[in-house]
Amino acid sequence: MLAQRTAELERIDEENRQFVSLLSHDLRAPLVSLKGFVDELRLSLEDVETAIRPALPHLTDPARRALAVTLGREAPEALAFVESATARLSQLLGAVVRLARLGHVELHLEEVDMDALAGEVLESLAPRVRECGAAVTLSPLPPAMADRDALEQVLANLLANAVNYLDAARPGQIEVVGEAGPTETLYCIRDNGRGIAEEDRDGVFAPLRRAGHDDVPGERMGLAYVQALVRRHGGRLWFESEVGVGTTFSFALPRLPDAMGRSALREGE
Repeated sequence: MLAQRTAELERIDEENRQFVSLLSHDLRAPLVSLKGFVDELRLSLEDVETAIRPALPHLTDPARRALAVTLGREAPEALAFVESATARLSQLLGAVVRLARLGHVELHLEEVDMDALAGEVLESLAPRVRECGAAVTLSPLPPAMADRDALEQVLANLLANAVNYLDAARPGQIEVVGEAGPTETLYCIRDNGRGIAEEDRDGVFAPLRRAGHDDVPGERMGLAYVQALVRRHGGRLWFESEVGVGTTFSFALPRLPDAMGRSALREGE
């Protein structure tokens, strides 16, 4: 029974790898071709404008105006729209591929100084925090036994979300707290921002989804990344929110016994 289950998991894993390969190669190739065709069309449009210029004096005024609108505004706008849509699709495709690959990234467990890590992430967000006029409180955080790079992504996405969704109608407040329990370590990022409406909650961690007003730039994959990375550590991720009050995102990571932690650290040295 165990061997059968292992074989099934290996089959599913191989299917996932093939899916990622399809996304990263087979689907990206048409986008590259489309971008090339847009460039060719733009050059052809310039050639048409050059070729037709000597004939303009022989055209009626309505015909000249129509040509000016088509060649000078409508055609360039259409090409710009196709180019922008192609770039956006390429960006989203890359985001989905990165999300799929998170399930195969090897984690290097070590004892992570969460105070230092959170401080580094907040320093990178400092310009945006100052722009919002927000106050950030970083309480002492217990260390975590985890992959440092993965936790940096988790904190960066959660803190950036907290900053981006503050309510401009009141001074922003963000608080980072943590607590070490008997079996797991808990970390929370609280804000007094917009909050998440009840009807938007089911899609909060879904890829390419955004809760509430879609007025924040980005690929809409941050929380999906966070969920995947926390799950890779055997942890839990959840949130509590109230519209007009704020949101708290929390994640809990397994807390390894001290002896196991020291052993893992020695293996990594």
